[in-house]
Amino acid sequence: MTEQELSEGLQALKSAYDADVLRFKKKYATENNPYHVGDIITDRHGSGKIVKMMYHEPYLGLPCVRYRCINLTKKGEPNKREPFRDICQFDIPKKEETKK
Repeated sequence: MTEQELSEGLQALKSAYDADVLRFKKKYATENNPYHVGDIITDRHGSGKIVKMMYHEPYLGLPCVRYRCINLTKKGEPNKREPFRDICQFDIPKKEETKK
């Protein structure tokens, strides 16, 4: 085995490991996601109707889902000034917190 073969083999193992870690994190995020496309969610800035869901890994904390939403007004109509916005799963209060 040459030095180049060793380097290539180690790089292939690292790439496979990184791909498995990412797949495992995405699985965690999707299994802990209670919402679906079409649901209306609310965070501290307002409400939005989910049109797309994406994997998100915050700088600190667990992997989660980021929702691309149609920004809604207080009346529940689409906001014309800011039509879209993103809401992260960790910004949505849990159901136990909203009942208190």
